[in-house]
Amino acid sequence: MDNSQETNPLQQKDLTKKPTRRELLKLFAAGGIASAGTYGIENKLLGRLFHNILSLFNSHKNSQSNESIFLDKQPKTQATVQQPKENTQLPSLQTDIKPSQIISESSPQSMPVEVKPPPEDILINQILALDPLSLQRKKLETLFVESANTPKLIDKGLMAEVIIDPYLRADLIKKRFEIRQSGKDESLKVLPDDLIEFALENGIHPEIFALSRDNYSASQKVIEILLKIAKNEFRPDLIYEISRGRLPQSVFDNLAADNVMINIAGMAKLTTIETGGVEIDYQFKGKNYRKIKIGSTQLGEKPAISEINSQEFPTGLADLKSLVLRLNKKTGLQFKVENIIGSAPDTNNSAGSNSASSEKWGGAVFQQIEPSSLINLLDFLDKYQEPFKASGTKLCDNFADINCQLIINWIFLARGQNVGTGFRFGYLKGTYYWINPQTGEKTDIGEDLRLDSLLKWNNDKKNEADPILKTANLYYENFIQKGRYSY
Repeated sequence: MDNSQETNPLQQKDLTKKPTRRELLKLFAAGGIASAGTYGIENKLLGRLFHNILSLFNSHKNSQSNESIFLDKQPKTQATVQQPKENTQLPSLQTDIKPSQIISESSPQSMPVEVKPPPEDILINQILALDPLSLQRKKLETLFVESANTPKLIDKGLMAEVIIDPYLRADLIKKRFEIRQSGKDESLKVLPDDLIEFALENGIHPEIFALSRDNYSASQKVIEILLKIAKNEFRPDLIYEISRGRLPQSVFDNLAADNVMINIAGMAKLTTIETGGVEIDYQFKGKNYRKIKIGSTQLGEKPAISEINSQEFPTGLADLKSLVLRLNKKTGLQFKVENIIGSAPDTNNSAGSNSASSEKWGGAVFQQIEPSSLINLLDFLDKYQEPFKASGTKLCDNFADINCQLIINWIFLARGQNVGTGFRFGYLKGTYYWINPQTGEKTDIGEDLRLDSLLKWNNDKKNEADPILKTANLYYENFIQKGRYSY
């Protein structure tokens, strides 16, 4: 059983009072009716939808039911639904009505009329339109989280910038792990006990570890293709080091995806350090693990547009706008530039994301990558869409999705590319000693490249890069090297 201990890291305005479900439903329904025209949905139909939400609550106002307001099960065949009577309740989560279908009320014989977005996306768009630090947003986020009880809906909430309250995101992560371990959903592989123990011993929530495990193979396949079709552009840093005589040519010639990917424990630790905002105590097999940080809970403290230094990052704001436009096109949602939360600079540290001070801050977003660096990577991937299609491999295109973010993180870590402070090397496994002919000093170039690749996120060796590498090495020694797991 996990129990949150610390105050909410996202400073809110008077958010201590938990809203009632009645308040949430009324706010959602009222906002939905008012915004009907915005989504191109007939006022009569959308009004009926939200009237039913209120009817559902009014008919059960003394009930403690946690039934989801969303419809998530997809039908095998389409059904014609007659015009509902007054006070008809919304169907439950287990009904066979597709969420993106609202049926015409003109006649029992009417054909289904496809209307988008589905109910959950209407709520998400209302959330996205609100000030990220407002009480109204907190209320709607709470409504979404309480109603999200399937992996599909949980992952929609975990998309970067949808649910931004750290504790509400933590609730979604916990739900996801409960569903995973129940074995009731085939899309989520049960995490073995030995890996749960390893994760907890290293300060990682088991679901964050499991997410890394889920996405390693997909990341490996993408990187393998990139090494075949764009090796020179993907790893120019290795060409540079070979030209200096610091690496043998064989390293580049024999390069494989696994050689440039940190293992799943290292990626899980990276996620925890970069986005871990909620600490909990966790009990497992009679042992209590203190202060386990839940990754993917802390996206930032302020709107990113206020954190971009235009002198150091002249294209930063334009890049952020470009990212939002891409995201809206990919998801069909309505993200707003002014409401994108970004990570604030750590003035107590000698490092910020990709920078050494707040003056060089670029407003890290989503998976805590600066907009300029993320645009650089996405533009690179866009050039190779056709080869990927030809190979039958689909690049994940929703870079706010919690699974896709991990794939992008693995690519970003493996690739040598420019970031906010200049060029950073890509990840490389193995030991490659080089002796400086002038000083006689012996250096492990592999270790240098691994360290430099991790500094793409934060220029903090002691508190970030070293713990990540330590966790990756422990996992390799205890599991991969002993043949217990292959990655």
